[in-house]
Amino acid sequence: MELKKLQEIGAMADSLALVSVGKSSSISVSAFQQLSEQEQATLNKVVTVDNPDWVATTKAKPAEEAKTVYSCHGDEIGCWVKGTSFSFMRLMDNRVATFKRIKIPKNKEDKNMDAMMDMESFDADFAADAATAVETAGKEPSEAQKKRDAYNKEISSIREKIAGQALADVSDMVYNNQRNGRLLFFIARTDSAVKPSRTKIVRYDENGKAIPDKEKLATATEANRKKYEESGKYPKAVCETDTVVGFKSYKPGKVIGIAVETPVGSEVQLTKLTSSEKMLAKESKDTVVRIMNMEQAFVYLPACYRDKIKESEKLMGTKASQILIEPKLVEVKKKGETFGQKQMKIVLKPVKSENGRKVLLTEGNYFPVKTYKTVKATGASAEDAAALDLNFKSMFKDNGKYEELNEDAKKNVWPEGDSYKSVWFDKGETIAVKPYDAVDASAQVSDVAIPVKQEKVSKTDPTKKTYPFVYDDLDSPAGPLNNSKYQKLIEATKMSKDEFSKKVKSISKVNRQSSGARKASLTAEDYLRAIANKQLVQIDTGVTHTIAQLASEIAD
Repeated sequence: MELKKLQEIGAMADSLALVSVGKSSSISVSAFQQLSEQEQATLNKVVTVDNPDWVATTKAKPAEEAKTVYSCHGDEIGCWVKGTSFSFMRLMDNRVATFKRIKIPKNKEDKNMDAMMDMESFDADFAADAATAVETAGKEPSEAQKKRDAYNKEISSIREKIAGQALADVSDMVYNNQRNGRLLFFIARTDSAVKPSRTKIVRYDENGKAIPDKEKLATATEANRKKYEESGKYPKAVCETDTVVGFKSYKPGKVIGIAVETPVGSEVQLTKLTSSEKMLAKESKDTVVRIMNMEQAFVYLPACYRDKIKESEKLMGTKASQILIEPKLVEVKKKGETFGQKQMKIVLKPVKSENGRKVLLTEGNYFPVKTYKTVKATGASAEDAAALDLNFKSMFKDNGKYEELNEDAKKNVWPEGDSYKSVWFDKGETIAVKPYDAVDASAQVSDVAIPVKQEKVSKTDPTKKTYPFVYDDLDSPAGPLNNSKYQKLIEATKMSKDEFSKKVKSISKVNRQSSGARKASLTAEDYLRAIANKQLVQIDTGVTHTIAQLASEIAD
């Protein structure tokens, strides 16, 4: 676990910096525990976790001189407070939590001296912080800093409000789940696909320099304009552009569910989340597979796994990554419009440092509800080429869209009859495209297949035509349930195809209903609360008797 990542999520102070510590001046905590109390009390060495990946101190102070020294190996973090204690810690809820602490015996002869050293260390750190404060005083914070400060203020306010809500101590169960539980795969609306794409590219002059657009440049800030002019480098947003046609590898559709394998002995009961008891993991090699929609997942994952869950190595091999479970505060938007409301939302993302991966969905870790019907781009028959050409007919169906292309682009795609032809589908030109999940910049999609479209007359307007994609549904003969590409995922759930199909269909149905704007609805619990306390909720429920009276009447 990298120090930088811990700092990014606010689990550790930004003032911490990596340092080196010599073997002669340090000792592992395991070796330290083997010493006698007197040896521990008089030891003049830094104590670290066993085989530390990194060691850090405040402001990169030499470990031998620092009062507090942090170290880390894998998921285990250690905190050595000189002459006081050594704490074993883990990351929980994006915070570093102590689960075990070793107290260091005091050397009675040096008690007064230790106190003086502690005070001196405190004074030195305080003076350093004060010096930093003086340096930054009087400076106008940047807009980015203002946004960060406002966001942090909101987060602090939320934490203050919910601080009184107790949660059950499930740290032992979470620890077991993080070690032995696995995220098997995600469930997505569709699979990935390579599709034709109309895009804008920067226009360059005869010297190979980007040509700035005067009107676009005028909208940039004065500081940015100065930076562009001094460097001679202009971003695409302020440059003249040409419209061309190419191809893009599109990622799979929206994630609507997950499949998780959790140890039976440490699966947290959601109904006991607010209990006061300490829950311990039970020894068991058995696991349970849960297939759930994302609304369920965003409660289940934080409850059972807290801040992270590992992908299955059996299914993904070296591509398996830690998936971070991060609550974020975001603005509520509808059709691009903000309403000043904030929502706490769970965001899932892979740890980039592990294998270079940047995207959540990658080939091998998702199961699509439906797949595109595709045709190989090379060697396509005349009939298949005509079906593929509908991609361009759809692209240019609006008046003026084709005319926006530059002259070179029009040589690659041209109108013919009531459709369009292309050098790729009709003349066999090779399609080169980078995969959506590429880690290597030179990676190319091999054996490119393009989704097929069909032409339909609009139901609302007979004079208009639509060009929808053709799909293979879940359990159709060529659908994902029968596709060899996804059999390994189905087998990992230990379910029959019928059982698996029912689970996925139920998830798909739930998410389709929830994807659009919905009317607010009351629950049975809301109704009971209104009846129980009419002073708080002054709504006519049609019930005139008290709860006690109703209970007595029902009993009689």
